[in-house]
Amino acid sequence: MQGGRRAPPLPKILVVGVGRLGGALASGYQARGGWTRAVPHSAVSRRTARTFYLKTPTPPEWKEATLCFLCVPDAAVALVATEVAPKLSASAALVHCAGALTLEGFGTSTEVLGRDRGSFHPLRGMASPRDSIAGAIIALSASSRSLLFHLRQVATLLEATTLRVPERERARYHASAVMSSAGVVALLSLAAREMREAGLSEGEARRAVLSLATGALGALERYGFERSLTGPWVRGDAKTVSRNLSALSGPGRVLYRGLMREGLKLVRPKSPRE
Repeated sequence: MQGGRRAPPLPKILVVGVGRLGGALASGYQARGGWTRAVPHSAVSRRTARTFYLKTPTPPEWKEATLCFLCVPDAAVALVATEVAPKLSASAALVHCAGALTLEGFGTSTEVLGRDRGSFHPLRGMASPRDSIAGAIIALSASSRSLLFHLRQVATLLEATTLRVPERERARYHASAVMSSAGVVALLSLAAREMREAGLSEGEARRAVLSLATGALGALERYGFERSLTGPWVRGDAKTVSRNLSALSGPGRVLYRGLMREGLKLVRPKSPRE
C-alpha cells in the first residue's frame, strides 16, 4: 500500500489447455500467489496439471474467474471460446495466446462478442510447461483499457514486460516472431548438419553452433545489429565467400546467399579487418 491506497486486486485466471504454454502460464501465476484454475484437455495435460497441483474449476469457480486464457491451437480458439463462454460470468474476459490471430479470432457467437477479448502472446519459445515466462516480452492486445490493465497485471506478476502490436499487423508480427525463434532453431540445425558433413560428430557439431550462436546473440544484445555482425561478409573477403559457397549445395547454399544479402545491408564497405 502506498499513499494510503490499496493495491488493486490481481485478476483471477482460468487457463484452458495445459500444454507447454498453458502449463507454464498457470503454474507460474499460481507459484507467485495468483488465483489459478486449469482445464486440461488431454491425458498429457492432466498429468501436467497434477504435477503443478493445478486445480480444476468447480462450476462456481468458472463464474469467479476474471480472465479465461485459451492456450489452444489457433484453429481451435473460436470453437473453444464458444464452448467455455457460457460457463463464465458476463464480466469475464476471453484471452487467446495466438500470436497471429486478431481479436476477431474468437468467432462471432453472441456469448463471445458480448464480452471483453484480448491476446497475450509471450515472445518466448516454450519447449516445456516447466519453462518460465519470467523475463519474456508479452505482446498484448485488448478490446478495452480495463482488460489491458488486467493483462499487464498478469505479466507483471509473471515478471515479464509487455508491448502492443497493431491488430492489422498481427500476421507480419507473428511471422517475424517465428523467424526469431523456430527459424533460428532450423537455421542452427542446418548449420550443424553442414558441420557433421565436414567431419564433426553430432555432439561436436551441436556444441560448435551453440557456441557461435550464443556469442552472436550476446554481441547483438550489447552492441546492436551492425556492430555484432562478423565474418567474411563484413571483411569484404570475396575469396572466402566463394570457397564457402563452393563447399555448400542445396538448401545450405541458398540460405547462405540469402543471409549474406541481408547481412550486407547492415554494413557499408569497410577496410579488411580481423
